[in-house]
Amino acid sequence: MLFSEREAEHYVATAFAWGLILIFALTFAVIFTGVIINSNFDALDDSFANAIQRTVDTCTDQTHAFPPDPEQVRGRAPGLSGDDLYTRQTEARAQRTLDPPLIQKPPGWGEGKALFPAPLPTGEVGW
Repeated sequence: MLFSEREAEHYVATAFAWGLILIFALTFAVIFTGVIINSNFDALDDSFANAIQRTVDTCTDQTHAFPPDPEQVRGRAPGLSGDDLYTRQTEARAQRTLDPPLIQKPPGWGEGKALFPAPLPTGEVGW
């Protein structure tokens, strides 16, 4: 026998007592949690409804509407009006801005000339 009869009775009684305590504690925890959730549910529901209503009010408020489209700026077609110096300078500046300059190629580019010296034939030392 692993335990004496007296030890076995003690272990069974202790397990039964702790089992009862555990059952009462779990029952109390479930009831207490249910009461807390039930009492706070209405406040939580009201808070959520108010947040949704504020969002709807903000989205439908006319003060946040988009501004009307601005009027188109009337410009002139190039070359149609005025021969004054300022107008011509402005158009020339615009052309320089819109038309990028041609890329300057290095000398010898595309003429079959090598940009770097040719490698030495094998067997020769360059120094």
